[in-house]
Amino acid sequence: MLSDEMTAEPNLALEINGLSVALGSAPDAPRIIHDVNLTLARGECVGVVGESGCGKTVSFLATMGLLPGVLKVSGSARLAGQEMIGVGERQLERIRGRKVGMIFQDPQSALNPVRTIGAQLMEPLRLHLGMTRAAAEARAIELLTLVGIPAPRDRLRAYPHEISGGTCQRVMIAVALASEPEVLIADEPTTALDATVQLQVLDLLRSIQAQTSLSIIFITHDLGVVAEICDRVVVMYAGRTVEVQDIPGVFSTPHHPYTRALLDCLPALEIGQAPPRAISGDVPMPGRAPSGCPFHPRCSRMTETCRVSMPAMQSTGPGPQGVACYHPLQETV
Repeated sequence: MLSDEMTAEPNLALEINGLSVALGSAPDAPRIIHDVNLTLARGECVGVVGESGCGKTVSFLATMGLLPGVLKVSGSARLAGQEMIGVGERQLERIRGRKVGMIFQDPQSALNPVRTIGAQLMEPLRLHLGMTRAAAEARAIELLTLVGIPAPRDRLRAYPHEISGGTCQRVMIAVALASEPEVLIADEPTTALDATVQLQVLDLLRSIQAQTSLSIIFITHDLGVVAEICDRVVVMYAGRTVEVQDIPGVFSTPHHPYTRALLDCLPALEIGQAPPRAISGDVPMPGRAPSGCPFHPRCSRMTETCRVSMPAMQSTGPGPQGVACYHPLQETV
């Protein structure tokens, strides 16, 4: 089984096993995340892809203890061997920011509108690294310079509404990296940006990773973006992991029909290529997935077995590669 291989892999920055999230603590409470397994090696970038509503963001908010208390989180998420699921808030506060940073989806909403950029950037430096105000300000200027923001000293005095969306995104990256975390969770950091700024942000993350050996979880719905920055990809659907592949493999030989459907949504790059095709139907509402494989109502390869039974994850290659499908694809794209 894939999960056995994953737990045996050495040199892990992050290891998630059997992560589940239920809509309440009752034994029969519907689950919105189902037994997610994921590994992230030191210095690796893993993409997590899927349509909106597939559970990508919820899974990682769960690992960081950032979900509402009404949701029941179970399983294991170990950061460099340190468990994060089920530990106390005080212990999580020592981990969040210091050992794991997160870039949230909408930077202009995530940043506090009534505090200056400098105040928000200096806070983790003083809280986690114990810096004096003068040292924190000097380091904040260095961080803004690192993420490519001009006139960084002036930006420290600015408020979020006074700078552009692209600059806000760079500030969020600086805040997430301020305490020199071992793992960075980037939650759709390029979705709201134009193409030019998207490329700048991806180049920035690649550059920082090369300099610091940072481990990155890159959450997105765009496989094209994944191809630019990631080493491996985890495909999620309806709160489940349905495929894990390395980047060359996912583009040349996708195994799950859902992965193939996501690739078919990409725009054609050459004359004569087939135009992009939308995936018919919708992602099921959280907690309301159909029985069996949750993708079966949208899948052209569906059989009666798919209707009644959820396929287990089966290995498709060395390391943590696998697919959860009764009728996986074999053809090369």
